[in-house]
Formats: sequence, C-alpha cells, structure tokens
Amino acid sequence: MPGVLRFWRVFGMVVGLLVLPFQAGADDDAVLGRAGALLWEMSELHHEFGDRHIARGDKAAASHTPPPGAPERTALLAAVRSALRLDRRVSRFNVFHLRRAGNWAYFEGNEVIALEDHSWQETDLTVKALLVRRGSAWRVEVLWTLPGSDRFALAAFEQRLATLRHTHHLPGDLFP
Repeated sequence: MPGVLRFWRVFGMVVGLLVLPFQAGADDDAVLGRAGALLWEMSELHHEFGDRHIARGDKAAASHTPPPGAPERTALLAAVRSALRLDRRVSRFNVFHLRRAGNWAYFEGNEVIALEDHSWQETDLTVKALLVRRGSAWRVEVLWTLPGSDRFALAAFEQRLATLRHTHHLPGDLFP
C-alpha cells in the first residue's frame, strides 16, 4: 500500500506543476513560489525511491571508478594503507572493487607485497573499507580485514555498512 500512496503523491505533484502556468489571475511570484515548494517536495520524495540517493552534503551522487594512477585513486588507497599501518613502499593492493560517489568511496581488495627480486606477491590479507572525505583528506570510516578482524566479524562489518548506507543515503552502485 505505501507504494500506491507514493505513486499518487508523485502524480499529484506532477499534475500540480503542469497546471501552474495556466492558473488564471495568479501573479508570477505566487506561481513560482508554489512551483518551488512542489519541486522541493519532489526532491524529498526522490530519497524514498531506488538505490540512487544523493548523500547529504554531496553535490553529485554519480559513482565512478578512479582509474589506475589517478591522484584520487592514490589518495583513497593511501588512506586504506594508512588505516592498516602498511608501508606504501612495499605494500600495494590488487583492487577488486573501488568506486567513489561524492564524499564516499568503497574499496575491496587484497594486499600485494614487493619481494626481494622486485616482483610482487599477493598475500592473504583481504580488505573491505568504506571511506569518507573530510575536507581534502580521505579517511576510513569502517574497515574489515581477513585475517585480522577476529574481534570484528564480517557480519558486524556488513551491519555497520548497511546502517551507514541508510543513514547517509549512499548510492547502491557504490558497492559491488
């Protein structure tokens, strides 16, 4: 039933916007005020539909994957490395998933380390992290690793992630 009510609310607002220009005797300021109020209500309804939400305080919700070598990607991976206290000279990541939307980013990957012969070897360190940008710096908001998160089970990580997704209206395509 809630879906039907939402439909009629949206339908009523769309019809209201369409008839505003044809209101006889209405001055322009009043019509524009009503149109603005209807558009505001429609933007609030947007947050009730689908998994593409605009995170509070973010100007854009479109998610993207920063390309290898891009400063944005380097900063995100450096924040994860810092949270894990890994040396960036000998530790890299095999990135399975990295997407950013506004001030939020989500990462999944495995650590890769430098060997003495200058080749790289993937380790058994698996990492999942939700990052947030505060000012110009990225920091890890919630982190899970295997091995290493004996006290913070994957189920607890996923529950915390679900809470943050809901609280901050994070877009669904940010996650795998």
